[in-house]
Amino acid sequence: MPNPENMIPHRWKPGQSGNPKGRPRREITMAMMHTLDQSTLSADEIADLILEMALGKRGQDGKWIRLPNLGWMQLLYNRLEGKPIRFIEFSKDIKPLAFDNFREPVEEEG
Repeated sequence: MPNPENMIPHRWKPGQSGNPKGRPRREITMAMMHTLDQSTLSADEIADLILEMALGKRGQDGKWIRLPNLGWMQLLYNRLEGKPIRFIEFSKDIKPLAFDNFREPVEEEG
């Protein structure tokens, strides 16, 4: 085990960061940034695409062109509201939310 007295001269000074360059960027992040830099879409158009991915899109006939995606909804929520730091336990009396309105009605054969 190292001697704590030998570690004192190597401690960070007040206001000094242990990682001055920050966390290194990953290849995927760099590729995404490059793609966005090369894109001709405006920030509003990109935001509209992200919302469409999360909330889905219906055609003029009312049928789903793209179904809502819970993963995109969660991503948006975490980015806008911040990721929850703890879970809340609910009583057993609360009924789960129904997402039936997101599904296309299935016509029964008969």
